[in-house]
Amino acid sequence: MKKNIFWSLLFCLLIGSELLTVQAVVRLNMLPVAYLIAVGAVLAGLTVAVGCLLFCGRRHRGKGRKVIACVLALVMILGCVGISTVAYDVRKTIAATSREEPEIMTREIFVLAENTVEQLQDTAGYTFGYIKNYDIACTQQVIDRIAQETEGTFATAGYTSLFYMVNALLDGRIDAMILNGGFAEILEETKEFFDFSTRTKILAQIPVDGPEIELQIEDVMPEMAEPEAVTAATEEASVETEPVPAETVESYSVMDPFLVYISGSDSHDKMLTSGRSDVNILAAVNPKTKQVLLINTPRDYYVSNSAGGGEKDKLTHCGLYGINCSMTTLGNLYSEEIAYYVQLNFTGFKKLIDAMGGITVYSDYAFTAIQRTDIREGENQLTGQQALDFARERKTLAGGDNDRGKHQMQVIEAVIRKATSGTTIISNYSDIMASIEGMFTMNIPAEMISSLVKMQLSDMSRWNIVAYSATGSNSFEKCYSLPDMDLAVIIPYNTSVSKATRLIDMVFAGEMLTEEVINSMT
Repeated sequence: MKKNIFWSLLFCLLIGSELLTVQAVVRLNMLPVAYLIAVGAVLAGLTVAVGCLLFCGRRHRGKGRKVIACVLALVMILGCVGISTVAYDVRKTIAATSREEPEIMTREIFVLAENTVEQLQDTAGYTFGYIKNYDIACTQQVIDRIAQETEGTFATAGYTSLFYMVNALLDGRIDAMILNGGFAEILEETKEFFDFSTRTKILAQIPVDGPEIELQIEDVMPEMAEPEAVTAATEEASVETEPVPAETVESYSVMDPFLVYISGSDSHDKMLTSGRSDVNILAAVNPKTKQVLLINTPRDYYVSNSAGGGEKDKLTHCGLYGINCSMTTLGNLYSEEIAYYVQLNFTGFKKLIDAMGGITVYSDYAFTAIQRTDIREGENQLTGQQALDFARERKTLAGGDNDRGKHQMQVIEAVIRKATSGTTIISNYSDIMASIEGMFTMNIPAEMISSLVKMQLSDMSRWNIVAYSATGSNSFEKCYSLPDMDLAVIIPYNTSVSKATRLIDMVFAGEMLTEEVINSMT
């Protein structure tokens, strides 16, 4: 009977070791070779030791030894199962956030809130409004879908102005309108349509293929205009290039530098797949030199919208046309190819910060964020909510949106530092894994993440993280996404854009940057 128990324990120990090997070593694939050898040697040695204690030696002298062996076997089994569970959770989280499939985009059909129609099929005889000469390819896809659902029994009305079309819907001159749903938020920022969401509803969401967007690297001239000489009429030279081939994203070496676009909203509870991006940060990463350069581009930067044929628009509006539009727009601005993105739910970011035990940020001055969080001059220990307030505030700051962008980079930098130092991840593992779920999506391959983790575990070196913010001058200009009125924008300083490009190139070339080096550059 005892021998059966002993054999069962040994069998369970072997199964646990196998489970650990499969989950933590093979499938997770994040441990360096040295770690694998050490883990294998320890497992093999302890398993042999347990077997010897259980089955070797004289029967009448081995009672205490067998008890020790049983306890050791149970501890090892539980340890193997526990570590395998952790490895499985990590692998599942990475798989859930690494999005290989194309981004899903939609266009919405709006009707009045009191409209009783519930399905697109029931709109036979309706007149659908649309904006002429705008978002043409996506609009046509929606019209084709309407034709299919109503068997062609509908009419269309084209408008040259978004405002005209919205008024036509509200006044009952059309029955429905085709629009990018993200425009609802823009409309509600105007006095005329502040109640747009309460007066209308979305009848249907139609999946569409996004607009054709090509990377057109722009020439950054050696002699840039001084800030005071830049005007809204400044034109940026550009040359057309072939689109970046899809395989570029997948071909990489763990030591190759790369650019990541960090996109997100600072004011919504749900992840935006196709909406305005209030957080626009480029991270230039050089794994070989362990350096990260964070570049903030203000949300109101007046840039060439890559989905609008190069027409000028606010950077934040580019997110309405999909994350690829924002990436290529920034790529054109800085003359760089951006292969990867991380789309961040900034509101959900506070859960991660709380799970990590808070973060430390430095402020150059004292202020009150979002009318509730007091930030003092110097170092501040912040909870998740306080960090979010710190990253969202802009109205009371002298630098407005520029300062908000700097604070967002400080929060991201503080999280990176906290996550890569000490035992933060190990001691707060469960809470951190729970907080990550639904917080972001990305197109960084899981294999690339595994390789980077392996590299970090091999040397445990500290990363050098520096930041820079692009600047410009305030103005009011017409925008591609809302041409009916002049909007507040930031006209880029060419010198600032050029400096950002040079800094990225320096990181890629392996040069070490410091705040002093960045500040000394012109």
